[in-house]
Amino acid sequence: MHLIITIVAIATLFTGILYTSQIKNSDNQSGENEEVLSISQENNEENTSLPEPTLTIFPTNPPLSPTPKNLPTAKPDFIDYRYPSSEILSESSSEISFSSSDSVDSITQWYKDKIKGSGMNVKTFVTTKTNDKVENVLVGSNYEIEIRVEIKKEPSHDNVTISLTKSSL
Repeated sequence: MHLIITIVAIATLFTGILYTSQIKNSDNQSGENEEVLSISQENNEENTSLPEPTLTIFPTNPPLSPTPKNLPTAKPDFIDYRYPSSEILSESSSEISFSSSDSVDSITQWYKDKIKGSGMNVKTFVTTKTNDKVENVLVGSNYEIEIRVEIKKEPSHDNVTISLTKSSL
C-alpha cells in the first residue's frame, strides 16, 4: 500500500514539473514574437519634468438611509381591521376584540390578505388546530407599527373570537 502511494506521489510531482516547464517555454516563445512599434524620446529639458499632482476634495454627503417599500399612506386604524360581519366585544386604545360566526379559515384568509395588502413588511402566520380547538396568530409590521391578530375557536362555542393588538415600534 505504501508503495502505491509513493508511486502516485512521484508521478504527480513529475507531472507538475513537466507542466511547469511547458508553461515557461510557451511564455518565452510568446515573448520572442513581441515587437516594439515605436519609441519616442525627446531630449528637451522642459518635457522631462513631471506635472505637479493636484488634490481635489469632494464634499461628503450624509449616507442615504434605505427607503422601505410598500409604505402605507396612513397609519392603519382598528376600524380598517374589523372583520366584516363581526361584533365588537371590547375595545381600548391598543386592543380590540371581535366575534364572528364565519369559519376560522375564511377569517384567517381575510386577515392574511388584509395584512399583505396594508404594505406590511414582516409577516408571520401560525395556524394551530388541536382537538377542534383552533388558534391562529398573524403578525404584520412596517416601519411604525405592528399588528397582531389572534383568531380563536373553542370546540364548545359556535363563534370565533378575534383579538387585534396594535403596538408602536
